[in-house]
Amino acid sequence: MNAARLNIAIEVDDKGSVKIRQLGKTADEAGRRAETGFKKAGRSLGDMNTQVTNSLGSMKALMGAMAGAAATVALLKVSKAAIQAASDMQETQGKFNVVFRGLTGEAERWASTLQGSYAMAGEESKRYLSSIQDLLVPTGMAREAAGKMSFEFVKLAADLGSFNNLPTEQVIQDIQSALQGSSETMAKYGINVKQAKIEQEIYNLGLATSKAEITDAMKAQALLSIAYRQSSDAVGDLARTSGS
Repeated sequence: MNAARLNIAIEVDDKGSVKIRQLGKTADEAGRRAETGFKKAGRSLGDMNTQVTNSLGSMKALMGAMAGAAATVALLKVSKAAIQAASDMQETQGKFNVVFRGLTGEAERWASTLQGSYAMAGEESKRYLSSIQDLLVPTGMAREAAGKMSFEFVKLAADLGSFNNLPTEQVIQDIQSALQGSSETMAKYGINVKQAKIEQEIYNLGLATSKAEITDAMKAQALLSIAYRQSSDAVGDLARTSGS
């Protein structure tokens, strides 16, 4: 090897070494930067995990508080409803005792029958009986006779309601209107209780022989008679359909 070739070889070797050293330094620097980045990322992920955990804890606490508040509101509503129901029952019982005084024992049995066989609650049965009784007694009808008729009217109302898919309370209100002279309220049930029909029924029952003799008590008896006869298909419907 001559001197010229030796110089070239040394020069190449030195330059290559320099490049290798520079590449090594660059790789080391990149490694350090990558390590630093990973450490920062790890700290960030740790911070994020802590924040998420704290947030979930806060959300759980909030949801717990909301659930507690909802439960409290629901409890208050139930309590209010229970108090109202108790108050209604007390008022109904008070009226029941007054309008059926002297025959409360028998009236209680009527109410029990309505509850057991006509799907009524205790307060409902007594309220319906009392509302009809309160209309019949002022007509001059004896209290016991009025009570028996009230019982029949309420039973009929339950059957008419079942047959026509209407609430018993609505039928009771229609019967009350009819007892006060309005015939239109019973027409929807196919029952004709217009004045002429009522008067003729009174004569047929032998309650009076002239229009001058007719009383409100007689009109009530005639109304019940006509209602039962003209709604024969509905009578007993609640018992027939109670299974469904």
